Amino acid sequence: MKKIAPLLLLLVIVAASYLTWDFNPPSIVMETPLDAGTNSTIVVVVEDQGRGIESVQVTLKQGEYSSVLKQESNPPIYLPWEKNRKLILIEIAPETWMDRKKLKEGNFDLEVSATDSGDYGLFSDTVVKAFSMNLDMTPPGIEVLSEQHNIRRGGAEAVRYRIKGGSVQSGVLVGENRFLGYPLENDGKSAYAALFVWAYDQPEETPIKLWAEDAVGNRTEIILSCQKIDRSFRERRINVSEAFIDRVVPEIVRLSPDLELQGDKLQSYLLVNQDLRRENNRKLVEITSPVSGGIQWSEPFLQMRNSKVEALFADHRSYYYNGNKVDEQTHLGYDLASISHSPIEAANNGRVVFADNLGIYGNCMVLDHGMGLYSLYGHLSSMDAQSGSVVSRGDIIGHTGQTGLAGGDHLHFSMLIQGVQTNPLEWWDSSWIKLHVLGRISAEGEE
Repeated sequence: MKKIAPLLLLLVIVAASYLTWDFNPPSIVMETPLDAGTNSTIVVVVEDQGRGIESVQVTLKQGEYSSVLKQESNPPIYLPWEKNRKLILIEIAPETWMDRKKLKEGNFDLEVSATDSGDYGLFSDTVVKAFSMNLDMTPPGIEVLSEQHNIRRGGAEAVRYRIKGGSVQSGVLVGENRFLGYPLENDGKSAYAALFVWAYDQPEETPIKLWAEDAVGNRTEIILSCQKIDRSFRERRINVSEAFIDRVVPEIVRLSPDLELQGDKLQSYLLVNQDLRRENNRKLVEITSPVSGGIQWSEPFLQMRNSKVEALFADHRSYYYNGNKVDEQTHLGYDLASISHSPIEAANNGRVVFADNLGIYGNCMVLDHGMGLYSLYGHLSSMDAQSGSVVSRGDIIGHTGQTGLAGGDHLHFSMLIQGVQTNPLEWWDSSWIKLHVLGRISAEGEE
């Protein structure tokens, strides 16, 4: 019996060692495409299901050139319960691996070596995997086809251009605002067009650039010659009464579940005029950022019939309560009034992409007119079209009202291009549309 006990103990130790032994070598997976550009980040995932990873090395090789891009190691482990990291995400930024002086366009190899943590400090498994990759260092070219671009502060403009070489995205940059271009159908010359805005609050020195980016991230930016025409906007005083707050704020808060009425009436109003306004405008950017198709219209946009203009685009408003200035905001759109519950026509052919309550805008509809151009109709008493409906210029889509933060029955009308508010006045002008939009993006305009 005494001789059997040591043997049993030995068997238990061997069995325990076997059960905890790591039989799985590490795995190596390339997470990024094998085509790379000068701005590509290389991502590799190394994983081990056993005791974890002891060391990793990534080496780039092209001809006689070799460069170690990444080295990482962990201390060896000996005890059964010890573990190293089981998953390592390797991200190699372009400035780390991209050396224009030493690398050439074409094939190169990315060699990844991974060693797992051995059992009791012994018997490590090493896996070496080579990925054959292709380096594209040539960015796309851009040729401007339209001419004599000029733009007013807060206004819009269009440009027609051609991409030389492959491109997956292109368009216009106005400061930090990005406007995607759209391929023109039946052109035969790989031409694109983009609508863009010089926002009302951007500095005069804001650069305007055309840009193009290919599938591997190679990017070109060129300055677009565009004359800027500055202008000023009106200053307006808005007196806020307790009666107005009592009428509009509770209903707005009721329909905005994330807001709570404050004990103080003024604070409740400011919560709506500041925080909710900011959130509503963020939502508008989300709704109106996509470019879903090309222009589907050829006529100027309609202004509400028999309407009186009560507020202009980019009016700077100072709000007073009991004689004291309490807030400042910019009114981005036109306020148009006629008789109560006046019918509202679709300003142009389009598709309804939003028809719901939107905080300060009340019952609100947004139409997509193609190429990232949208129109907005706010404070409606009724909405006669649903989201997804296709409407034609002049179709009745609703009626005016005083929902939201409205002081009386009227229509708040806005125009937006890819999330950026622009002056509706231009879009009501047939001469402006012919010169700055339809003429710019047509082949006749190119000639």
